[in-house]
Formats: sequence, structure tokens, C-alpha cells
Amino acid sequence: MSFNKLPIEIIEKIFKEVEYNDILQLRQVNKEFNAITNNQIFWKNKLKIDFNGDITSKFFKCEWNNWKEYYTQKYNNNCRNCLRKTKVIHYFYNKRICKNCIKNIDEFKLISQTKCYSMYYLNTKDLQLLKYHQNNLHSSNSKKKYLLKEVKSKCLEKFSNPINFILYDSKILNKKISKNIKIHIKKLLFERELRDKYNIILNNISYFLDYYTNGYYTKYLRNIGKNVIFRKEFLIRKCLELEFIRKYSFDFIITRYNCNFYKFLLDFLLFEKNEIITVNIYIQNKIEFLKEIHKEKFDRKKIIIKELDNNRYIGSYRLNDKIIIDYIYNNVGNVEDIVYELIIENFIQYCKNCLTIFNINTVNIPDIPITYHRKIIVELWILYSSMLLPSLNFYTIIDNLPEQVKHYIKSLQISY
Repeated sequence: MSFNKLPIEIIEKIFKEVEYNDILQLRQVNKEFNAITNNQIFWKNKLKIDFNGDITSKFFKCEWNNWKEYYTQKYNNNCRNCLRKTKVIHYFYNKRICKNCIKNIDEFKLISQTKCYSMYYLNTKDLQLLKYHQNNLHSSNSKKKYLLKEVKSKCLEKFSNPINFILYDSKILNKKISKNIKIHIKKLLFERELRDKYNIILNNISYFLDYYTNGYYTKYLRNIGKNVIFRKEFLIRKCLELEFIRKYSFDFIITRYNCNFYKFLLDFLLFEKNEIITVNIYIQNKIEFLKEIHKEKFDRKKIIIKELDNNRYIGSYRLNDKIIIDYIYNNVGNVEDIVYELIIENFIQYCKNCLTIFNINTVNIPDIPITYHRKIIVELWILYSSMLLPSLNFYTIIDNLPEQVKHYIKSLQISY
């Protein structure tokens, strides 16, 4: 019997199982098929079957009584399972299925290749025959996705029955638990050794330790690779370094990453006025090594500290000021210039009413050498800082200057 001679009822049932796009192609075969595909009752029943709904409900209100057109609208815009509007087309069914259905309905769920390995214990050979979808084929992060129900069927086929799968899963789980227990014990022992021998609390630095050691901390705990003893000694040294950075860094959160310990230690030693008293032997050896190879820089640091500490007209100062850094680190400038600049800073800070006096640095008068300009500023600051009454104004300061200095200032015609 040919297909055309089948009863019309059977043909309609067959058509109801065919996809929408295929129906549009079949209607061109002959007049009988075209008549079926133009029948409004056919589309009304197909709407009920394909969208799992009651055609009398509010979801199926067909105002224009054209069920074919209404089915086409639903097919092109709505999820085939829950009737919500969606633009998502399922990779494997090639029809619209919303993200919520893909996530929660077992028939449409997807699973990544990694989870196929870890949850269902399938290998690459097992997955070769299964269909998969892969986004961004040219990207290094491209991942394959499989249909969950097909993966489950393949898993059942591999293990013959569910009991074998459960036994194998229990065996793997026991191995993981045993390994995690060993890792935890190893971490506790390492933490105790740091606390008892080196007075370091691991919790203070553990968050940054793996990054600072390029993954050595995790490799040590999980016993990955060789030379485990060497790795433990290496980790202890790195913990000592990281603890020193945490203790003496102004902003440990910023410094913890991408930190060169030698450079950090050198900068700290050169630009910190107070000497470190208590450090462990490992850090002390590094300090002695740096002091030996950078002897000239440390000598310049001693000279500048001695000059600044002995000058009572200089208040508080920091070794990380740019002029001091240039002198200590690069031997740029001299001590006299640095002392003068710091005196100027103090004078500006405490005698703001006479800022115009500092224009004398740019004045070139043949009668008095430029070097004497500094002496005038120093004389002003010395006089100001030695006054008992802070309320004395600029006029009083000028009147109490030496005659030579007073005459020079008047010759500059500074308005005060």
C-alpha cells in the first residue's frame, strides 16, 4: 500500500509527529498533503501536542481563528516546553527551549566534558560516539557539551548495571577522602612547624603563599612531583620572606603579589631610619649580603642621617623623600643641598606669610654671590624657629636679622 492510499486519520497522526519545517516541505508533494497542512483543525491539534498545553487555556487564545498562523508564531518565538518567549535554540533538538528548561528538565540538560569524566567516569574513547556541541572552535577555552541523558545511557552501558557504577563511585570517593585527610594532616604539621620554630601564623599568609611560590605550596601538600624535602625547605624560606613583607610593608595587600623580595628588603633597609633588631637567621643573612654588595649606598644613608639628626632646625623628615632617595640610591646631589631643601620646606610650612622671600633663588645680583642666598634663608629660619612667641610677624623677623642680610633683602625690593 502506498503512502497516499493510507486513511486520512493515519496520515494526520504521522504529520503530527513531523517537525514544522518538514511539514512545509511535504505539502508540496501532492494535493492531499497540501490539503492536510491547510486544515485549521490539524494545526489546532498539533499546537496542543507540540506545546503540551490545553488549547482552551489563556496561553492559546487565537483571536483571528487562524491556527496555522498562530502555531507558526508560537513555533518561532516560544519555548516548546513551557511556552515562555525565548531566543535560545537547543543545540541537539534544534528547536526553541528556554534556558530555564535546559537547566531544570532532565530531557534537555547539558553536561560538560569535564563532568563526564569526573561524575560518570567516562573517558575520551567512550565519548567519541556521542554528539556534542562546541562553542568558539578557534578559542583555547572552547569546551564540549553533551546531552545528559545520552551520557547517562553511555555510563549505564559501560558499567552494565547501576550497582557496578555505585561500587566504583564509592571506591573513587574513598580514595578522595583518604587523600584529603592526608593533605589536611600535612598542612597541620607544616603549620605547627612554622608556629613553633619561626613564630609564623600560617593563616596570615596562606592566602598569598601559593601565588608567591608559583604553586609550590599546593604541590607540596598534594605531593606532586619529586624532591618533596627540598620543596618543604623552599616553602619555609618563602614563608619567612612573606611574613617579613607582611610585617614591614605599608600596604601588604598591594605588595603581596609580584614582589621581588631582594628589592623590597633593599628599599626597606635604605629608607627606614630605625635598624631592624630581631630577625631570623635567614633574613639576617640576606641583610648582611645586601649591605655588603650595596656598601656605598648604606654609607651615604649614614651620612645623611647624621647630618639631618644633628641639625636642630630640621623637624621630622623621611628618607623616602625624592631628593634623599636620589642621593642614597643614585648618588645624585650632595648633603648640603638636601639640608638646605629640608630647611626651606620647614620654613614654608611654619612661615607661610613670607613665601615671596624664596624668589631670591632666581635673583642674580653681582654684589652678593648666589651661594649667600641660602645663608639668608637659613638665617631667616633659624631666627624664626628660635623665637619664643610664634605670633611675631614678618616685620619683626626682618628687624632682627643681621645688618648685612637686612640690607640685602631691602635691595631686592621685596614687598612685605
